[in-house]
Amino acid sequence: GEVVKSLFRGKIEPGSYEITWDGTSNSGVKLPSGVYYAKLSADYFSQSIKMIILK
Repeated sequence: GEVVKSLFRGKIEPGSYEITWDGTSNSGVKLPSGVYYAKLSADYFSQSIKMIILK
């Protein structure tokens, strides 16, 4: 797959955070129905989850 949107890059203090994705690409185009994966990466941690967009 390819990256369709980067929501955050940088370093933040430890804690609990929430980021909302509006279903658009980096160029602002609304993405079609389909399966997408979100990936969270940190220094020694990486986790992916599957998301489904239905229209």
